[in-house]
Amino acid sequence: MMGLELLTAEKDAAIIRDRQLRTVRLNAKKGRPHDRLPYGYRRVYDEFTGVLIRQEVHPEHSRGWMNMTLRQVLRNPTIAGLRVYRGEVIGEADWPAILPREKWERVNRALEDRSRRHQHFDSGNPSHPKWLLSHIVKCAFCLRPMVRIPSGDPRADGSRRNNYTCAHPGCRKVSVSIDPTDAYVVGALLGWLTKPESLAVIGEPGNDWMATVRQVEEQMAALRKRLDEAAEEYSAANITLAMLASIEQRVNPQIEELARAATPPVSDEGVLALIQAEDVEEAWERLDLIEQRRLIKMLLEVRVGKATQMGGKFDSTRIKVSPRYAPQPSYQWQTHDANETLQVDNP
Repeated sequence: MMGLELLTAEKDAAIIRDRQLRTVRLNAKKGRPHDRLPYGYRRVYDEFTGVLIRQEVHPEHSRGWMNMTLRQVLRNPTIAGLRVYRGEVIGEADWPAILPREKWERVNRALEDRSRRHQHFDSGNPSHPKWLLSHIVKCAFCLRPMVRIPSGDPRADGSRRNNYTCAHPGCRKVSVSIDPTDAYVVGALLGWLTKPESLAVIGEPGNDWMATVRQVEEQMAALRKRLDEAAEEYSAANITLAMLASIEQRVNPQIEELARAATPPVSDEGVLALIQAEDVEEAWERLDLIEQRRLIKMLLEVRVGKATQMGGKFDSTRIKVSPRYAPQPSYQWQTHDANETLQVDNP
């Protein structure tokens, strides 16, 4: 009997779980909230019956903002009146938006602009970086930043070779010599900055770009309107759920593609000064290490793969350099003052 009771209890638990998950999915499709209220909202209950009347924006005289949560709140689709299910926006929510969707999208594009990221180091600070690519270059296996670690075997003169090494426990598969890696990455960057195609991407974010952004926003609004109309048609039983899903599968990728096209180009003064210099290489050498690191981190994604053979010979094919503001697939990278085509993985 005990075994039968256990099986019955297990079956009942599975049924309850399925019902709860089904309720969560249905509430998500209807735009209803789930779990705790997001920051900035409150529930309003009837003072006599205690029944929930509505959910509304929290009044301005509430406890206020905290610096550590500001970015997290601004990135949250909830404040734009959007319902998120399993990390993806699935439609409009049934609560009022704190920010209009168009403004929320513009704010997030600004937050994603890498040229806004700055970090100040006092030259006397012991944490002042001493290596060009330390914590910038990444391991191709675990995708974590690599750090400078001296090799164990000294040279004939007693000095030790410095390497960028993946020091993450459980990986530690990649190590590469610092000097040739720095030279290779700098050559990739300077070669890119001297190309007209690159200047068109990062050097001229003027009126034409703003016109492009406005056009993209209009196209995205039209596609969202199409999704809303399809949802209304489904609610009115004019189309089936399969037809609605088919429309969403076609339209959502188009919206995502337009959102990527609306990513603003870099308009950084440091980059502009570098590409406008008569001698790019000389201008690069005049920059201090902090500025060089900032520009590389802003413009490039650098990953290092595992060596294919033992030995001290530098293998440049291990290094994969990708522009964060990617050119067209047909674009050919070359090192500065060389005809060697680089190994590039466009993101």
